[in-house]
Amino acid sequence: PTRRRRVASRAAGWLPARHPLLQLWQLHDAANDPSALDLGGIDAARGEDVLVHRPGYLVQMHALPPGAIAFLDALACAATFTQAFEEAAAASEQASPASLFALLLEHGLVIEFVELDTEHA
Repeated sequence: PTRRRRVASRAAGWLPARHPLLQLWQLHDAANDPSALDLGGIDAARGEDVLVHRPGYLVQMHALPPGAIAFLDALACAATFTQAFEEAAAASEQASPASLFALLLEHGLVIEFVELDTEHA
């Protein structure tokens, strides 16, 4: 018998930011004059889990759902989907397998599936 694991795109990374990294990046990216930005409405103490990926040649950043860091870390270490969902659930009670799987598909993070030999695992 074999089981499948995924191999993630190398043009993707994720991080738990202690600050509102994504919100700051989005404001600066959209600004005509970054020096004139009003950052008063940003809570500097609010962290964000962020996906950074490059579909094609354009760098994109997206907020990650609860449990996504643990989920993506597990997949990057060759965990099966079941193991990765378990890691996400352990990291956050709000982790949703549907939203985590959608994350992979929506952002093209899965580049292939690899058959694993379960008899020798």
